[in-house]
Amino acid sequence: MTQHQYQRLAPVADRDSEDWWSALRRHQLILQECAMCRRRRWPPRAICGHCWSFAWRWKLSSTPGMVATWTITHHPYVPGINIPYHNVVTRLPSTADPGGERRGDLFIPGSWCGSGSPVIGAEVQPAFEDVVVSVGTTFTLLGWIPTAQHN
Repeated sequence: MTQHQYQRLAPVADRDSEDWWSALRRHQLILQECAMCRRRRWPPRAICGHCWSFAWRWKLSSTPGMVATWTITHHPYVPGINIPYHNVVTRLPSTADPGGERRGDLFIPGSWCGSGSPVIGAEVQPAFEDVVVSVGTTFTLLGWIPTAQHN
């Protein structure tokens, strides 16, 4: 059997997500917030899906999330990623203000960086995976870790 070396595929940033990818490189999770209705949104995009405003700003997210669902991938769909691996979808409130009006939740995918398997409903914090593509070329992916393991 021949062993093949695969290069990890780097995500491609666009004009709406460039700041998001840059923040991940700094190990920060930022989300867009509409300047008009203050709803946070993910994925990044130019227009608010609620009030149709084009005005927005980036806000650092420090709100813990909750595991909404997860799967285990056993097939190597992406070259360079070891299998099996967990895919986690985390639920974050759409408003950073805990006492604020509930305006719908955000569901943000990422990899599982905790030990064992994820548990639906578990509180999680962002984790960051720095990936080396080639000498001098890296990117960072978002992952999730249980809050208890984060501290």
